[in-house]
Amino acid sequence: MRQLDARGLSCPEPLLMFRQEVQKGGKFELTVDTNVAKENIERFCQSKRTAYNVREHSGLYTFVVGE
Repeated sequence: MRQLDARGLSCPEPLLMFRQEVQKGGKFELTVDTNVAKENIERFCQSKRTAYNVREHSGLYTFVVGE
């Protein structure tokens, strides 16, 4: 599983990273540290019907795709 870290990046960079990984396919995790990035990625997933899980831990959000 690929693991990506988008902490410290401002939107739209985390969303662009996420979208690029979705296009590659397979399993990956992407961690973001802002609620704005979380909401943007969730909207993207809903619009593209991309299945995902998101975990919140200590103010970080980790999206898992391809489980």
